Amino acid sequence: MELIFKCARVVDFSFQSSHFIYNNPIHLVTQSKSGWWHYTAAAGKSVVAEVYFNLKLKVASSPFRAPFSGFEIKKQVSSAQLTSFLRFILDDLKNKKVTEVRIKNAPQLLEPKPNNNLHQVLTQAGFQYEEEVASLVQIDQNSLLSKMVPAKRNRLRKSAFQLGFKAEPLQKLKEVYNFLSLCRQERGQALSMNYSDMLKFSKGLPQNLLLYSVSHQDEMTAAAIVIKVNNSVLYTFYYGHLRKFDKLSPIPFLLDQLYGVAKKQGYQWVDLGTAMLNNSINRPLLHFKKSIGAITTVKRSYLKVL
Repeated sequence: MELIFKCARVVDFSFQSSHFIYNNPIHLVTQSKSGWWHYTAAAGKSVVAEVYFNLKLKVASSPFRAPFSGFEIKKQVSSAQLTSFLRFILDDLKNKKVTEVRIKNAPQLLEPKPNNNLHQVLTQAGFQYEEEVASLVQIDQNSLLSKMVPAKRNRLRKSAFQLGFKAEPLQKLKEVYNFLSLCRQERGQALSMNYSDMLKFSKGLPQNLLLYSVSHQDEMTAAAIVIKVNNSVLYTFYYGHLRKFDKLSPIPFLLDQLYGVAKKQGYQWVDLGTAMLNNSINRPLLHFKKSIGAITTVKRSYLKVL
């Protein structure tokens, strides 16, 4: 299968084709309004591999500002074809005076075969890489409650009847965002995205932004902002609870309910994000995610100086 490689500047952000939301043109423009280039490898009329790079200050980034992005690769693309595609991209980036290439790939378990091929091709091309620990909950015939360690399961069973869970309308985005900001402030932390950018996201991709809350006696105790990554994956972008409700286990309850929603709607994974702090594994956070039923996987970031 002979592939045709192309590169085009992205100037029209109205089209909708992408496997992951982070490569959706509407999401691209929320990351950066300019500087996007789209590289494709096509077999006939079918695109079998593609990647978006944002070029700023001689650095090519994929994504520019998102949990991950990088290459979207169909299963039939061989390592040799991917190598040729990468060579085409790097040559073009050099011609554009790029001196550094950064790629943040999807967690390994979400795309195991394409990720393995890409890792081999990138490292053979001289890319250096760093690994983060990501936590995923696999959705199967079992409940999330059954996946939890006994201590978490028993605590949740005792407190669940005191809690209520519901999906919130997007009109409550500011309320949920401010609540989660307060939860972070209690812990000396801050949200990574400001409200203005979050609002732009909700207006551009309203069907991909989901809000959930947990309440106790009509008071919000926990909440989550969830992103629909694609038809298989939900990503818990932000979630948190107020410290005064620690004993009620509101986060395990929230995630258990979210798991049930995702299962009914046919999702395969709930992505709980990474467990990293200052480039090191955040052991308490990783332990918590494992205790509520998550499994760990690798998430790689690549760097090459041209």
